Amino acid sequence: MIDIAAVILNYNDSKAVMDLARTIAGYGSIDRIIVVDNASTDGSAEILSRELNMFNSVCLERYGQRKVILMASPSNGGYGSGNDIGVRYAKEHLGAKYCLIANPDVRFDEELVHRMRDIFNKEKNAAAAGAVMRLSGEGPEDGAAKFSYAEYLRSGWKCRGFWGELMACGPVLKRLFSPFINFSRGYYERQPEYVRVYAVHGSLLMVDTDRFLSVGGYDEDMFLYMEEYALAHRLKKNGCETFLVKKYYEHEGSHSITGAGNGAVKRQKFRQDSERIYFKRYLGAGKLKMLLLRLIQSVVMLETRIVFKERP
Repeated sequence: MIDIAAVILNYNDSKAVMDLARTIAGYGSIDRIIVVDNASTDGSAEILSRELNMFNSVCLERYGQRKVILMASPSNGGYGSGNDIGVRYAKEHLGAKYCLIANPDVRFDEELVHRMRDIFNKEKNAAAAGAVMRLSGEGPEDGAAKFSYAEYLRSGWKCRGFWGELMACGPVLKRLFSPFINFSRGYYERQPEYVRVYAVHGSLLMVDTDRFLSVGGYDEDMFLYMEEYALAHRLKKNGCETFLVKKYYEHEGSHSITGAGNGAVKRQKFRQDSERIYFKRYLGAGKLKMLLLRLIQSVVMLETRIVFKERP
Protein backbone atom coordinates (compact mmCIF):
# COMPACT_ATOMS: atom_id res chain seq x y z
CA MET A 1 0.00 0.00 0.00
CA ILE A 2 1.09 3.55 -0.68
CA ASP A 3 0.01 6.92 0.67
CA ILE A 4 -0.26 9.29 -2.32
CA ALA A 5 -0.51 8.60 -6.05
CA ALA A 6 -0.60 11.44 -8.56
CA VAL A 7 -2.94 11.10 -11.55
CA ILE A 8 -2.18 13.11 -14.70
CA LEU A 9 -4.58 12.97 -17.65
CA ASN A 10 -3.11 13.46 -21.11
CA TYR A 11 -4.84 14.44 -24.31
CA ASN A 12 -2.49 15.55 -27.09
CA ASP A 13 -0.17 17.24 -24.59
CA SER A 14 2.70 14.82 -24.00
CA LYS A 15 5.32 17.54 -23.47
CA ALA A 16 3.42 19.17 -20.60
CA VAL A 17 2.78 15.74 -19.07
CA MET A 18 6.46 14.83 -19.19
CA ASP A 19 7.49 18.19 -17.75
CA LEU A 20 5.14 17.74 -14.80
CA ALA A 21 6.06 14.07 -14.27
CA ARG A 22 9.77 14.91 -14.22
CA THR A 23 9.18 17.66 -11.68
CA ILE A 24 7.06 15.75 -9.17
CA ALA A 25 8.88 12.41 -9.48
CA GLY A 26 11.42 13.86 -7.06
CA TYR A 27 8.77 14.68 -4.46
CA GLY A 28 9.18 12.15 -1.69
CA SER A 29 5.54 12.63 -0.68
CA ILE A 30 4.30 11.26 -4.02
CA ASP A 31 4.81 7.50 -4.18
CA ARG A 32 3.67 6.84 -7.75
CA ILE A 33 2.56 8.83 -10.78
CA ILE A 34 -0.18 7.45 -13.02
CA VAL A 35 -0.41 8.96 -16.49
CA VAL A 36 -3.63 8.19 -18.36
CA ASP A 37 -3.62 8.84 -22.08
CA ASN A 38 -7.19 9.73 -23.01
CA ALA A 39 -7.12 8.30 -26.56
CA SER A 40 -4.90 11.07 -27.92
CA THR A 41 -4.92 11.60 -31.67
CA ASP A 42 -1.41 13.05 -32.09
CA GLY A 43 0.67 10.00 -31.22
CA SER A 44 0.99 11.03 -27.56
CA ALA A 45 0.59 7.47 -26.30
CA GLU A 46 3.58 6.31 -28.31
CA ILE A 47 5.65 9.36 -27.35
CA LEU A 48 4.85 8.92 -23.66
CA SER A 49 5.55 5.19 -23.78
CA ARG A 50 9.01 5.82 -25.22
CA GLU A 51 9.93 8.78 -22.99
CA LEU A 52 8.52 7.30 -19.78
CA ASN A 53 10.39 4.07 -20.37
CA MET A 54 13.65 6.02 -20.46
CA PHE A 55 12.61 8.20 -17.54
CA ASN A 56 11.68 5.21 -15.41
CA SER A 57 15.17 3.82 -15.94
CA VAL A 58 16.52 7.05 -14.44
CA CYS A 59 13.99 6.80 -11.58
CA LEU A 60 15.11 3.24 -10.88
CA GLU A 61 18.69 4.37 -10.44
CA ARG A 62 17.83 7.56 -8.56
CA TYR A 63 14.89 6.51 -6.38
CA GLY A 64 15.12 2.73 -6.45
CA GLN A 65 11.80 2.29 -8.28
CA ARG A 66 10.02 2.99 -11.53
CA LYS A 67 7.82 5.86 -10.45
CA VAL A 68 5.53 6.42 -13.45
CA ILE A 69 2.82 4.13 -14.76
CA LEU A 70 1.31 4.74 -18.21
CA MET A 71 -2.26 3.70 -18.91
CA ALA A 72 -4.35 4.06 -22.04
CA SER A 73 -8.06 4.78 -22.13
CA PRO A 74 -9.75 2.90 -25.00
CA SER A 75 -11.69 6.06 -25.92
CA ASN A 76 -11.85 9.72 -24.96
CA GLY A 77 -14.72 9.76 -22.50
CA GLY A 78 -13.82 13.21 -21.20
CA TYR A 79 -12.01 14.66 -18.22
CA GLY A 80 -13.92 12.79 -15.52
CA SER A 81 -13.80 9.42 -17.24
CA GLY A 82 -10.06 9.59 -17.82
CA ASN A 83 -9.25 10.60 -14.26
CA ASP A 84 -11.56 7.94 -12.85
CA ILE A 85 -9.48 5.32 -14.66
CA GLY A 86 -6.36 6.59 -12.93
CA VAL A 87 -7.91 6.81 -9.46
CA ARG A 88 -9.43 3.33 -9.71
CA TYR A 89 -6.05 1.90 -10.72
CA ALA A 90 -4.38 3.72 -7.84
CA LYS A 91 -6.79 2.10 -5.39
CA GLU A 92 -7.10 -1.38 -6.84
CA HIS A 93 -3.47 -1.99 -7.82
CA LEU A 94 -1.45 0.29 -5.55
CA GLY A 95 -3.69 0.62 -2.52
CA ALA A 96 -3.28 4.41 -2.57
CA LYS A 97 -4.99 6.19 0.33
CA TYR A 98 -5.01 9.53 -1.49
CA CYS A 99 -4.86 10.68 -5.08
CA LEU A 100 -3.51 14.01 -6.28
CA ILE A 101 -5.41 14.75 -9.51
CA ALA A 102 -3.41 17.22 -11.59
CA ASN A 103 -3.84 18.79 -14.99
CA PRO A 104 -0.59 18.58 -17.01
CA ASP A 105 -0.39 22.39 -17.21
CA VAL A 106 -0.12 23.05 -13.46
CA ARG A 107 2.98 23.69 -11.38
CA PHE A 108 3.23 23.26 -7.60
CA ASP A 109 5.85 22.63 -4.96
CA GLU A 110 6.08 19.78 -2.50
CA GLU A 111 5.06 21.93 0.45
CA LEU A 112 1.62 22.23 -1.12
CA VAL A 113 1.35 18.45 -1.35
CA HIS A 114 2.14 18.19 2.36
CA ARG A 115 -0.37 20.88 3.28
CA MET A 116 -3.13 19.27 1.25
CA ARG A 117 -2.32 15.90 2.80
CA ASP A 118 -2.46 17.42 6.31
CA ILE A 119 -6.11 18.37 5.78
CA PHE A 120 -7.06 14.71 6.02
CA ASN A 121 -5.30 14.40 9.37
CA LYS A 122 -6.96 17.51 10.79
CA GLU A 123 -10.51 17.13 9.46
CA LYS A 124 -12.14 13.74 10.00
CA ASN A 125 -14.79 14.24 7.28
CA ALA A 126 -12.39 15.59 4.65
CA ALA A 127 -12.78 13.99 1.24
CA ALA A 128 -11.16 16.60 -1.06
CA ALA A 129 -8.67 19.42 -0.74
CA GLY A 130 -7.74 22.05 -3.30
CA ALA A 131 -5.53 25.14 -3.33
CA VAL A 132 -5.57 28.72 -4.60
CA MET A 133 -5.18 28.78 -8.37
CA ARG A 134 -2.89 31.47 -9.75
CA LEU A 135 -2.68 31.93 -13.50
CA SER A 136 0.87 31.75 -14.81
CA GLY A 137 2.51 35.16 -14.91
CA GLU A 138 0.04 36.56 -12.40
CA GLY A 139 1.52 37.84 -9.15
CA PRO A 140 -0.07 38.65 -5.81
CA GLU A 141 -1.94 41.91 -5.58
CA ASP A 142 -0.29 44.95 -4.02
CA GLY A 143 -0.64 45.37 -0.29
CA ALA A 144 -0.59 43.00 2.66
CA ALA A 145 -3.00 40.39 1.29
CA LYS A 146 -1.34 37.28 -0.10
CA PHE A 147 -4.08 36.48 -2.57
CA SER A 148 -6.47 38.61 -4.56
CA TYR A 149 -10.20 38.14 -4.13
CA ALA A 150 -10.35 37.05 -7.79
CA GLU A 151 -7.91 34.23 -7.06
CA TYR A 152 -10.03 33.01 -4.18
CA LEU A 153 -13.21 33.18 -6.28
CA ARG A 154 -11.77 31.04 -9.06
CA SER A 155 -10.44 28.45 -6.62
CA GLY A 156 -13.12 27.48 -4.09
CA TRP A 157 -16.89 28.04 -4.18
CA LYS A 158 -19.94 28.04 -1.98
CA CYS A 159 -23.04 25.90 -2.47
CA ARG A 160 -25.35 28.16 -4.48
CA GLY A 161 -28.48 26.18 -5.25
CA PHE A 162 -30.55 26.57 -8.43
CA TRP A 163 -30.93 30.35 -8.51
CA GLY A 164 -27.37 31.02 -7.50
CA GLU A 165 -25.97 28.68 -10.12
CA LEU A 166 -28.31 30.19 -12.71
CA MET A 167 -26.84 33.62 -11.97
CA ALA A 168 -23.34 32.16 -12.26
CA CYS A 169 -23.95 30.83 -15.78
CA GLY A 170 -23.28 34.11 -17.57
CA PRO A 171 -20.39 36.56 -17.15
CA VAL A 172 -22.65 39.61 -16.77
CA LEU A 173 -25.04 38.02 -14.29
CA LYS A 174 -22.11 36.56 -12.37
CA ARG A 175 -20.68 40.04 -11.82
CA LEU A 176 -24.01 41.63 -10.93
CA PHE A 177 -24.93 39.02 -8.35
CA SER A 178 -21.43 38.26 -7.05
CA PRO A 179 -22.12 39.41 -3.45
CA PHE A 180 -25.04 36.97 -3.23
CA ILE A 181 -23.56 33.89 -4.91
CA ASN A 182 -19.98 33.94 -3.63
CA PHE A 183 -18.17 33.83 -0.32
CA SER A 184 -17.00 37.21 0.91
CA ARG A 185 -13.31 37.96 0.97
CA GLY A 186 -13.52 37.95 4.73
CA TYR A 187 -14.68 34.34 4.66
CA TYR A 188 -11.55 33.23 2.82
CA GLU A 189 -9.30 35.22 5.13
CA ARG A 190 -10.95 34.13 8.37
CA GLN A 191 -8.66 31.15 8.90
CA PRO A 192 -4.87 31.25 8.40
CA GLU A 193 -4.27 27.85 6.77
CA TYR A 194 -7.42 26.61 5.04
CA VAL A 195 -11.17 27.15 4.75
CA ARG A 196 -14.16 24.89 4.25
CA VAL A 197 -15.81 25.27 0.82
CA TYR A 198 -18.38 23.46 -1.29
CA ALA A 199 -16.16 22.73 -4.29
CA VAL A 200 -12.62 23.45 -5.50
CA HIS A 201 -11.18 23.94 -8.96
CA GLY A 202 -10.51 20.62 -10.66
CA SER A 203 -7.11 21.43 -12.17
CA LEU A 204 -5.40 20.35 -8.93
CA LEU A 205 -7.01 18.60 -5.99
CA MET A 206 -6.29 15.78 -3.60
CA VAL A 207 -9.00 13.26 -2.78
CA ASP A 208 -9.47 10.53 -0.23
CA THR A 209 -9.48 7.59 -2.63
CA ASP A 210 -12.03 5.50 -0.76
CA ARG A 211 -14.46 8.37 -0.33
CA PHE A 212 -14.01 9.52 -3.92
CA LEU A 213 -14.77 6.07 -5.28
CA SER A 214 -17.57 5.40 -2.79
CA VAL A 215 -19.62 8.22 -4.38
CA GLY A 216 -18.85 7.00 -7.90
CA GLY A 217 -15.96 9.34 -8.65
CA TYR A 218 -16.60 11.96 -11.31
CA ASP A 219 -19.87 12.04 -13.24
CA GLU A 220 -18.69 10.54 -16.52
CA ASP A 221 -21.67 11.93 -18.41
CA MET A 222 -19.97 15.32 -18.12
CA PHE A 223 -17.37 15.45 -20.88
CA LEU A 224 -15.73 18.68 -19.76
CA TYR A 225 -16.40 21.31 -17.05
CA MET A 226 -18.64 21.18 -13.94
CA GLU A 227 -17.17 17.85 -12.80
CA GLU A 228 -16.06 19.54 -9.58
CA TYR A 229 -19.62 20.60 -8.78
CA ALA A 230 -21.07 17.15 -9.33
CA LEU A 231 -18.33 15.58 -7.22
CA ALA A 232 -18.85 18.16 -4.46
CA HIS A 233 -22.59 17.49 -4.47
CA ARG A 234 -22.07 13.75 -4.12
CA LEU A 235 -19.50 14.14 -1.36
CA LYS A 236 -21.63 16.61 0.60
CA LYS A 237 -24.66 14.35 0.31
CA ASN A 238 -22.59 11.59 1.90
CA GLY A 239 -21.46 13.73 4.82
CA CYS A 240 -18.03 14.51 3.40
CA GLU A 241 -16.34 17.90 3.24
CA THR A 242 -14.06 19.85 0.88
CA PHE A 243 -11.36 22.33 1.88
CA LEU A 244 -9.32 25.07 0.21
CA VAL A 245 -5.67 25.31 1.30
CA LYS A 246 -4.39 28.88 1.36
CA LYS A 247 -1.31 28.26 -0.75
CA TYR A 248 -1.11 28.78 -4.48
CA TYR A 249 -0.27 26.67 -7.50
CA GLU A 250 0.22 27.93 -11.03
CA HIS A 251 -2.09 27.06 -13.89
CA GLU A 252 -1.48 27.83 -17.53
CA GLY A 253 -5.07 29.03 -17.93
CA SER A 254 -6.79 26.02 -19.52
CA HIS A 255 -3.91 25.38 -21.91
CA SER A 256 -4.70 21.67 -21.73
CA ILE A 257 -8.16 22.45 -23.13
CA THR A 258 -7.42 25.19 -25.64
CA GLY A 259 -4.28 23.37 -26.75
CA ALA A 260 -6.48 20.49 -27.87
CA GLY A 261 -7.99 22.73 -30.55
CA ASN A 262 -11.13 23.74 -28.69
CA GLY A 263 -12.26 27.25 -29.59
CA ALA A 264 -14.33 29.48 -27.32
CA VAL A 265 -17.66 28.39 -28.79
CA LYS A 266 -16.83 24.70 -28.52
CA ARG A 267 -15.66 25.14 -24.92
CA GLN A 268 -18.86 27.01 -24.11
CA LYS A 269 -20.88 24.16 -25.60
CA PHE A 270 -19.05 21.63 -23.41
CA ARG A 271 -19.76 23.82 -20.38
CA GLN A 272 -23.43 24.24 -21.18
CA ASP A 273 -23.91 20.51 -21.79
CA SER A 274 -22.48 19.87 -18.33
CA GLU A 275 -24.54 22.66 -16.78
CA ARG A 276 -27.74 21.01 -18.01
CA ILE A 277 -26.69 17.72 -16.44
CA TYR A 278 -25.81 19.42 -13.15
CA PHE A 279 -29.03 21.45 -12.97
CA LYS A 280 -31.26 18.51 -13.75
CA ARG A 281 -29.47 15.67 -11.98
CA TYR A 282 -28.07 17.44 -8.93
CA LEU A 283 -30.24 20.52 -8.42
CA GLY A 284 -33.49 18.79 -9.34
CA ALA A 285 -34.52 21.39 -11.91
CA GLY A 286 -37.88 20.64 -13.57
CA LYS A 287 -39.05 21.60 -17.06
CA LEU A 288 -39.71 25.28 -16.35
CA LYS A 289 -36.38 25.80 -14.61
CA MET A 290 -34.56 23.95 -17.38
CA LEU A 291 -36.29 26.17 -19.92
CA LEU A 292 -35.05 29.23 -18.06
CA LEU A 293 -31.54 27.79 -17.99
CA ARG A 294 -31.59 27.18 -21.74
CA LEU A 295 -32.77 30.73 -22.33
CA ILE A 296 -29.85 32.16 -20.39
CA GLN A 297 -27.47 29.73 -22.07
CA SER A 298 -28.59 30.88 -25.50
CA VAL A 299 -27.81 34.50 -24.58
CA VAL A 300 -24.39 33.51 -23.23
CA MET A 301 -23.62 31.52 -26.36
CA LEU A 302 -24.56 34.48 -28.55
CA GLU A 303 -22.27 36.72 -26.50
CA THR A 304 -19.46 34.18 -26.88
CA ARG A 305 -19.81 34.10 -30.65
CA ILE A 306 -19.83 37.88 -30.89
CA VAL A 307 -16.89 38.46 -28.56
CA PHE A 308 -14.70 35.75 -30.06
CA LYS A 309 -16.04 36.22 -33.61
CA GLU A 310 -16.66 32.52 -34.08
CA ARG A 311 -19.40 30.99 -36.17
CA PRO A 312 -21.59 28.12 -34.97
